[in-house]
Amino acid sequence: MTGDTLTIKNGKIKPFFWLQNMNTKVQKESIEKLVKIENIKYICTGHSGYLIK
Repeated sequence: MTGDTLTIKNGKIKPFFWLQNMNTKVQKESIEKLVKIENIKYICTGHSGYLIK
């Protein structure tokens, strides 16, 4: 998965910057779903790095 719908800071996944996103509530819900997926190995963003799960 790649993109800028989330940020990675200090090893934690957070919503993208509130000023530049369309719906922080939906982003938070999507992040909760994402972290529950067991077979994801890497999470990459366009601007805030990557996370190895």
